[in-house]
Amino acid sequence: MSGKRLYRTSGPFRADQLHSGDPYELSDGHPIECLPSGGRHSKAYLSGGLALETDPAVESAGFDTGFTPNEKNLRAPDIAIGNVPDHPDWVPGTPPLAVEYADSGQDQQDLQDKILTLLGGGDTLCLGRAPHRGTPGGGLRAEGTPLPCLPGAAPGSPGSSRQPGASGSPV
Repeated sequence: MSGKRLYRTSGPFRADQLHSGDPYELSDGHPIECLPSGGRHSKAYLSGGLALETDPAVESAGFDTGFTPNEKNLRAPDIAIGNVPDHPDWVPGTPPLAVEYADSGQDQQDLQDKILTLLGGGDTLCLGRAPHRGTPGGGLRAEGTPLPCLPGAAPGSPGSSRQPGASGSPV
């Protein structure tokens, strides 16, 4: 079995039908069950999120924030940097920086679909796919191709997080 999705038509569901705490994301109107993560995964995104959120250029950050680039898609990257307002509703658009942790047993086709949805939303400039220790893969990616970052979003460019001494604008 290839694991490739066979969606030929848009599914019947919309983001406004889901609520915070529901164990689903949406991909073109089709529900994707998102179950709790294991210890390795949760520890990795806590430490990764802390490192990113404490960057002085970062104005907002969140874990599992629900983003809706359109009514048929609801995606929650493990870590979102930028465009994370302090309100309870889904966030329209996508974050400028999204991080997804890949672990053993994760549905790779769903991960690629999620990456394409976030990048296709128009706001996400850079998406990190970070492996856990002992798992292969990782790096900043678009459509499965290793990239230092997407064009126009090199570290230190407008819209990206910056390290002390680097130029760039807050996210």
